[in-house]
Amino acid sequence: MSKRFRIVVSALAVALANSSYSIADEEKIPLRPAVLEPVTLNQAVKTSLDNNTQIKNSILEVEISQTKVTSAKTRIFPEVHFNAAGVQLLAPLNFEFNKGVFGNFKEIGPIPSEKISVTTDQRPILFTNTSVVQPISQIARIKLALKQLELSRTIAGQKLRQQRQQVASQVRRAYYKILETEGTFKVLESTRDLFIEIERITRNFLADKMVLPADLIEVKQQLANSEYEFLKAKNTIANQKEELSRLLGRDIQSEFQLAALAEIHPVDMDLQTAQIRARNQRAELSQLTFQSQQIDLERRIRKLQQLPELSLIVDYLSIFGAQILPRNVLFAGLTLNWEPTDAYRKRFEIAEQRKLAQQINNTAKDLQTQIMMEVNSTHRNLQECKQFVQVTQLGRELAIEKLRTVSNKYKEKAALLRDVLQAQKDLNLADSRAGQASLALWTARADFEKAIG
Repeated sequence: MSKRFRIVVSALAVALANSSYSIADEEKIPLRPAVLEPVTLNQAVKTSLDNNTQIKNSILEVEISQTKVTSAKTRIFPEVHFNAAGVQLLAPLNFEFNKGVFGNFKEIGPIPSEKISVTTDQRPILFTNTSVVQPISQIARIKLALKQLELSRTIAGQKLRQQRQQVASQVRRAYYKILETEGTFKVLESTRDLFIEIERITRNFLADKMVLPADLIEVKQQLANSEYEFLKAKNTIANQKEELSRLLGRDIQSEFQLAALAEIHPVDMDLQTAQIRARNQRAELSQLTFQSQQIDLERRIRKLQQLPELSLIVDYLSIFGAQILPRNVLFAGLTLNWEPTDAYRKRFEIAEQRKLAQQINNTAKDLQTQIMMEVNSTHRNLQECKQFVQVTQLGRELAIEKLRTVSNKYKEKAALLRDVLQAQKDLNLADSRAGQASLALWTARADFEKAIG
C-alpha cells in the first residue's frame, strides 16, 4: 500500500471520527415514527379469523348447510296442497240418466222411472281441492337424505376449520416475512447512511486533492447501489403489508406497525406423536371420511328408490256454481307409485356409488401419505432451522468480537479505516443473517403446526 493512500485513509478516518456519525451505531434511524400501536402476531391472527373474506364465506357455507338440514326435516311431515280453478262454461253441460240407473225398488220402482236429460246453465264454476299427503314408505329414504345433509354440514364445518388454519398460517408467514424484510431494511438504511457520510467526506478530500476522481466515482457508485437496494426493500415492505392487510380483511391503505417477536419456544414433540396428531386432526382427512359416509348413504337411498312409493292421502273437493254436481267430496286412501324401468336403472347407479366409494378410499390413503410426508419434512426443517439459529448467533458474536478487535487496533493506529468499515459491514451482514435465521425458525414452527393440524 502506497504512503500517499495511507495518508488519505488516515485523514478520512480522522474526519469520520470527528464527525457526529458513529460507525458502530447499529440502531441509527427507526424504520418509521412510533406513532401507531404495534400489532402483535396474536392480534393479527385473531383479526384475520374475524375479518378474512374467505373465512366469512366458509361461515356462510356452514349456515347454508344448516338451513338445508332444517328445510329437509319438514319433508317427513304431511304435505298439504291447495288448488283452485275458476272456469266459465262455453257450452251447457248435458247429463243423461237412463231408466233405473240409480236402482230399481219394489215399493217405488226404478229411479228414474224413465230416461231423463239435464242441462246446466252457462255459468261460472269454481273448483277447490285440498289434499293432505303423508309419505309412508319414503320416510326411511328421507331420513337417509337428512343424514346426508347433516354430513354436508359437518364437512362444511371441517372446511371452515381448514380455512382458519390456512389463513392463520398465511398471516404468520406474511408477518414473519415483513419482519425479515424490515430487518434487512434497517441494515440497508445503516449502509446507505454510511456511504452518504463517506461520499461527503470524499468530496472534501477531492477538493483538497487528497483523493483521485476515480475514488469519488467509486463511492458514488456504492452509494447509488445502496440507495437502490434501500428503495427496493422499502417497496417490498409496502407490498408485503398490503398483502397482510388483505389477509386481515383491512383496507390495504391503512398504516400499521408490527411488534417484535418474543423469544421462540421449541416444539417438544417427537415425530411419531406428530404423525398421530396429524392423522387425528387434519381437516382434509376428516372431510374424506365424511364424504365416504355420504356415498354409503347415497347407495342405500338408491336401493330404497327401487321400492314402490306408498303414501296416505286425504282429499277434499268443493264445487261451486254447478247445481247438479256434488258440492263437497271427501275421501281418504292410499296411493302407490312405482316405475319398474327406473328401479332397473338404480342397479347401475348403486354400482356407480360403490366405485365412487373406492375412489374416496384410494384418495384418503394417498392424502394420508402426503400428510405424513409433510409432517416429516416440516419436522426435519424445524430441526435444521434450530441448528442454523445457533450457527448465525455464533457468527454474530464472532463479528462483534472482530469489530471490537479492529476498532481497538484502529485506535492504536494498527489498522486502517477500510478494515473498520469492512468489520462494520460484516457485523451488519451477521445481524441480518441472525434475524433471518430466527424468523425462518418461526416460519418452520408455523409450518409444522399447520402440518399436524
